[in-house]
Amino acid sequence: MSKMHIWFVATTYDVGGAEIFSLDLLKALRDKKIKVDAFTNQHRFYQKLKTKKISTQLLPETADFLGDYKGLIKAIYFAPREIYTYWHLLKSYKKPDVVILIGFSSKLFFTPLAKFYKVPVVWFEFGPYGKTIERFFKLPKLLYHLVKKLPAVVIVPTEHTKRVMVNKLRISPGRLKVVACGRASSSNLLPQRKSRSSKEQVLICPSRFEVGKGQDILVKAFALILREKPNVRLVFTGDHRTKFGQKVKKMVKVLGLEAKVEFKGWVKSVLAEIKKSDICVFPSVWPLEGFGLVQIEAMAQAKAVVAFDRGPTNEIVINGETGLLVKSIGDHKQLADHVLMLLKNKRLATKLGQAGRKRFLKHYQMSHLIDDFLNVFRRAKVR
Repeated sequence: MSKMHIWFVATTYDVGGAEIFSLDLLKALRDKKIKVDAFTNQHRFYQKLKTKKISTQLLPETADFLGDYKGLIKAIYFAPREIYTYWHLLKSYKKPDVVILIGFSSKLFFTPLAKFYKVPVVWFEFGPYGKTIERFFKLPKLLYHLVKKLPAVVIVPTEHTKRVMVNKLRISPGRLKVVACGRASSSNLLPQRKSRSSKEQVLICPSRFEVGKGQDILVKAFALILREKPNVRLVFTGDHRTKFGQKVKKMVKVLGLEAKVEFKGWVKSVLAEIKKSDICVFPSVWPLEGFGLVQIEAMAQAKAVVAFDRGPTNEIVINGETGLLVKSIGDHKQLADHVLMLLKNKRLATKLGQAGRKRFLKHYQMSHLIDDFLNVFRRAKVR
């Protein structure tokens, strides 16, 4: 196994939880003496891979079949070049033992080429595609169905995603393998040694601003929270310059919460911001949610998590044990009640946070997960 050679191909348009997880995975593979070569179209992700000293090549712009009509036109234009790029890689370089694919277009185009060259492929499917795959008269869904039987293994992070892949996209259960996402242990993931001296309590919501991520629900909940606990501050991280982000900022202004809500935008270290907080709120109702890496990052730092009781969150956060889950999905009043419960009971918040830390150490440390991933890659190699 030490002689294994893996290619990692990621067509992505941002650096989110999937990419952060991938960085830790590739570094763990390299530490296991596995040869890894990475390829990506995303410039910021490319720089992060290089920082981790992963051998990386920057791909040209790739096709985006899951965006809007403008994106579809660009996808049709870029598709031939993307196919040629993958063909050139497979034809010109020494073939790897396994190729890991992340991103819709790479799965469509790289997978059949790899099949032709007899190179086994592993897909990562972090979350359900939902209605995005049915856009443009279901063209993306048709293309997906043409290649879905070609990967040796499809890795999903939760049972929730597995059910969707089986029921909605008809992926064979025997082709699917559930392995949770994880994070590598680091000083940034250690709990804060001393309690914060400030009397002000801090809620944090680390997430990109996109419809369904729930920042609008949290703002309405926060207005209710301040009525009972005025000495609380809410911090958002993530690029709020999006259309939805501007909508959330307008809500804050209309409700008169500007003095109590901070939009930090892109931050160098989300982990450092979580460390400064008391409670992590994950108000997502996004139908495409696949895992939610910030939840395990908060748990790693012994922070209690408040979220809605829905998949896949309820596989990660155990209600009443490592956090609190709100039964009524999208209900801002119940969300406020659950957050207030922890703000008023610091002992309970500490107890949930400590249990979350133990759960992270047992289930979500990359050092514990890496052998599971290696076993999947081994299985793919011999199929």
